[in-house]
Amino acid sequence: MISFPKKTFSAWIRQKRRHLSTGYHYSFSVKFLLGTYAASQLGFYIGFVALLCVSPFVSLAPPHPYLYYGIVFLVFLVRLVSLWVVFSKSSQKLGEKGLLWVYPWAEIFFCYFYAHVGIFKLVGQKTKMEVKRN
Repeated sequence: MISFPKKTFSAWIRQKRRHLSTGYHYSFSVKFLLGTYAASQLGFYIGFVALLCVSPFVSLAPPHPYLYYGIVFLVFLVRLVSLWVVFSKSSQKLGEKGLLWVYPWAEIFFCYFYAHVGIFKLVGQKTKMEVKRN
């Protein structure tokens, strides 16, 4: 089944929720892998912000505060660049050139979006299916 892109943001959100509501069809192992990916992505950003907020003078930190922040940013950049390379190679194989520069912002957006949709799914908000007939 082909799903065409929506024209408005609210229509796109409804479409995305509808697509995500089919998760019960997947096997446990696929659900686990997708959940692990989303949790590790969210955990990385939460950890990054937490490390920036933690004082560099904790017992395990290097002696100089700039070195501490440099290591934190280096880990962030290594992850960002390595995922950007993977995304770039995938985009080349798929013939997509315009989305490569959106990737870092899209990752942060989708990290928030999937957490938000997941919370609503747990609370029990139903997704309305729209059936269009010709």
